[in-house]
Amino acid sequence: MKISVTQKHIDEGIRHDPCMCPIALAGSEAFKRTVIVGLNMLLPSYSIEAGAWDVLTLPAKAMKFMANFDDGLSVQPFEFEVDVP
Repeated sequence: MKISVTQKHIDEGIRHDPCMCPIALAGSEAFKRTVIVGLNMLLPSYSIEAGAWDVLTLPAKAMKFMANFDDGLSVQPFEFEVDVP
């Protein structure tokens, strides 16, 4: 699945917030539900039956973007893909 992080996501994103960073905002749009972002993963949903989160690995460029954003460095809109089982 392709996820597009737009300038709007960047402008509205909150540093160090796993639910409101630009990647989480873009992921929530793409998955049509709340997404949580971790250090190297995207958590798009929680399965009550399984008692676990769906865990999708973020590509290196998304992790670099997140680190730069959290550090207050300049970032640009970009796209990345995650493998959805």
